[in-house]
Amino acid sequence: MAAKTPLGADFVFDVLETPVSAMGEGGHGGAVRRFPPTFWQERFESASLLRSLQREISPPSRLGEGERGVRLPVPPKPTRRFRAAALVFATHFQRSLYSKFRNRGTAYSTLLEAPVLAAVIAITLRSSPTGSYEFSTALHIPAYLFLSVTVAMFLGLTNSATEILRDRAVLRRERNCQPGGVSYVCAKFLALGILAAVQCFTYLVIGNHFLDIEGVLFYHWIWMTLTALSGTGMALVVSSCVSTERAALTAVPLLLVPQMLLAGALVPYKEMNRGLFINASQVRERGGVPVPAQFMPLRYAFEGMIVAQATRNPFELQRIRLQGKIERARDLGAKMKPVDIERFEMAKEGLRRLVASGARTEPEARALVNRIGQMVGSGTPIEVATMKVWPDGGGVKPTYSFFVNERIELLVREAETFRNDYRNKSSRHVFLALKKPMMVREDSLETMKYCGWFLLGLSLICGVITAVVIGWQHRRVS
Repeated sequence: MAAKTPLGADFVFDVLETPVSAMGEGGHGGAVRRFPPTFWQERFESASLLRSLQREISPPSRLGEGERGVRLPVPPKPTRRFRAAALVFATHFQRSLYSKFRNRGTAYSTLLEAPVLAAVIAITLRSSPTGSYEFSTALHIPAYLFLSVTVAMFLGLTNSATEILRDRAVLRRERNCQPGGVSYVCAKFLALGILAAVQCFTYLVIGNHFLDIEGVLFYHWIWMTLTALSGTGMALVVSSCVSTERAALTAVPLLLVPQMLLAGALVPYKEMNRGLFINASQVRERGGVPVPAQFMPLRYAFEGMIVAQATRNPFELQRIRLQGKIERARDLGAKMKPVDIERFEMAKEGLRRLVASGARTEPEARALVNRIGQMVGSGTPIEVATMKVWPDGGGVKPTYSFFVNERIELLVREAETFRNDYRNKSSRHVFLALKKPMMVREDSLETMKYCGWFLLGLSLICGVITAVVIGWQHRRVS
């Protein structure tokens, strides 16, 4: 052996399981095997048979001379069980990470897949109705957000579809040293989640840069990562149930295509088959969601991305904060004290200046939004730029145009109109609205929290199902 690094037990099993035709100068560090695996299997079985025959003809040992029906003492439970479980978890986690980067071709394709897709999608969708590209009037920002969560789901499915199948031999060998599949599934989720998070981040850095999307990178990354985790969970369930890699890879389009169709982006819900709705005559054209779409994680991911883009950009965050201060002061009514009246007037002044402010560049607009927030917080008036043409020919654009897309704003405003419609006899779910009604109480929950909890719950349920299936398979073959 020419390798100088210490080799573990996995190396030995890899060598024994590798066909002779694959062994050579490039395989397993140049290792050469003299005998095929069948030779070692026959030798092991012969030795095992010989030991069993020797035990039958040899006199019984003192340990077996006890009375019949008397059980031997049970050995004490191993101490430091938490440490042992942590070591098992760490071992599974390291293996999961190393398996993704052991092959250079697979590693390169995994790391380059997301950036290439981001560049192709963003360059294709960089379009405005007239003149040069501007984010505020961009035509395809909703399509970009939909394709972003679709890519995240695709990455989660493809990264995990064959993971358990490839590890099945290892799990079978080591089933006696671990109580079940919980630690294995948790380690898989963590390793694949880290990989998906890195892929989603590189995708967004490139895609958002080409489309001039500013101030919402963190929120987009969170939603793409949650989507990838839900895809990972579904793929692990499939990988634990099927017996071949072909069956696992065939399940990827079966899981992805229905989600794309029912996410609400390719085909608007108001144009879908009426038979998919409950009470279609009243909800189909007023923001209603078809019944199958209520179980599609891609629909929740797309809705969360749209609402995040509409409400978590720097301009809208500051506007919502100031509007909230004004509404809280109004609720006090006659109970307002002089200090409350002063804050109320300052919040109104800050909101007026924010809406009327202008800037020439995105950094200047972001700094101006922050200054207005500081003005309201400290009570010190400031001067803000108004829209005009500077001597050098550079025009000052409204501050909101750097952060707010007209099409996204139109989608959310329409949904809010349907949600607040006076004809609604009770609160109902409206696609892309800012709040969702709760089933168990007369209250509402923010859409981002509602969709996020759904994706997290789906990932957790898939993880539990995968662990149960793996544990059942261990007990069956034991």
